[in-house]
Amino acid sequence: MNRIEDAMNSALRAKQEVGRPSKAFWRGSLMGGCLRAHWYDSTGVQGQTFDDGTLRLFERGHIVSDTVNKLLSESGMFNSFEMEVPIFYPLYDFAGNIDAVVNWKNGGYTEILEYKSVRQRALGYLKDVKPEHAIQAALYSIVYTIQAVSPIRVPARVVYFAADDLETREFPIGEEWYERAWRVLNVAKRFKEDDRIPPRLPGASERKYPCGYCKFKAVCLGEERTNG
Repeated sequence: MNRIEDAMNSALRAKQEVGRPSKAFWRGSLMGGCLRAHWYDSTGVQGQTFDDGTLRLFERGHIVSDTVNKLLSESGMFNSFEMEVPIFYPLYDFAGNIDAVVNWKNGGYTEILEYKSVRQRALGYLKDVKPEHAIQAALYSIVYTIQAVSPIRVPARVVYFAADDLETREFPIGEEWYERAWRVLNVAKRFKEDDRIPPRLPGASERKYPCGYCKFKAVCLGEERTNG
């Protein structure tokens, strides 16, 4: 019997082989995690392939994002609603795609929205924005503000959605994250200018994040053994 599951898994495997091409060396979606893994990705190092379950988990985020954008754009609460807004900062060889840039009817201000989907149980434990997501959203804000030549920084908000029922947790990005994100971007710029791979995270062999799902874990730890 033909199986829909096989068709879906086949499409996701093909999508993984193509990857996500970027117009810049540094991508916003990866900047909040491990710069070393980001370096491997941008320099064409061959990593492990993800299994079907992990690929479906990643795809869930895209499905939730598409659904949320459709619902919000039809809500009538915004003067303008832009989806998948590209940004590019050539000086830092940095690019990304913002989930949404909106202008609220109530207050008339513009804001950047970054979506993340999680399991219902995980949402219940979430008390604050995750650092890697805060850095990503802050970088989008910094670069979008520069790109728009705005005299006032466009604020960002990370919104978590439960994949089960779209329940939300929302976290406007605080000032400390913009400062931290700017430091990360400058550090990344120096690594690329010096053609020097970023250092391995402490305790990489035991870390759940960001090493747990990293497709370059074997390469990274293999270098550790070779150099050790």
